[in-house]
Amino acid sequence: MNRNEFLRELGEYLTGIPSDEKQNALRFYEDYFDDAGAENEANVIEELKSPKKLAEAIIADIMGTEPPIQDGSEEGLVLYKSSTKGKYHYTGEAYAGTSGGNNGNGADKAAGKEGTSAGNSGTPHVPPHRMSGVALIFMILGIIFIGIPIVLPIACAIFVTILCILISLIAVLISLVAAALAIMVSGVALFILGIINLFQAFAVGMALMGSGLIIAVIGLMLTIALVKLCIVVFPAMIRGFVWICSRPFRRRKAVAS
Repeated sequence: MNRNEFLRELGEYLTGIPSDEKQNALRFYEDYFDDAGAENEANVIEELKSPKKLAEAIIADIMGTEPPIQDGSEEGLVLYKSSTKGKYHYTGEAYAGTSGGNNGNGADKAAGKEGTSAGNSGTPHVPPHRMSGVALIFMILGIIFIGIPIVLPIACAIFVTILCILISLIAVLISLVAAALAIMVSGVALFILGIINLFQAFAVGMALMGSGLIIAVIGLMLTIALVKLCIVVFPAMIRGFVWICSRPFRRRKAVAS
């Protein structure tokens, strides 16, 4: 018989008790096997004796009755006790190594060495503490109600700050484009003014036309360059903003998975 067969038979024999007590008892012995380790599985099964006798002892303990068979084979059983009567309870010493009789040298299970049971004087095995579902729900609600007043304002401040920075950068780029357009329009205006003055003062008209043409070309080049820069920068800025805002949610998803 292996661990799975032992636990399956134990579950079949655990009848007539509340389902939550049955699940707690099975979970108790699953933890007991886990703590002993796979290499000590056979020794644990030998220590727990038969699933039937163990189930009878558990049912008797939960129901407050005497086991139907009392031939002394129940002595030394590592017995689950109903949580309605107290915490985990043992009628004998908890598993502390491989069974080798009632006499022998004890060994530290954590070190992987073999040892023996030493009667009722050993340190009892305490399974991992499991938080009930109600307690877990209350803990989560408490964290939410306490954390929201602190985390939410900070998150909003960070969001608004990033958004303001993004808007400021966009406004700067738009202002530069507008300035470049103004330079180009000024150059065009000077060029037209030069044409008007060409018939009255030829030299002045030519100077204005030349200056206006140079300024218009410079403004046009700046406008084209800044527009291309905006085409590249604006999407990148928006993607960065979305990435920063969605990063906490991606982290939660990764942790949950």
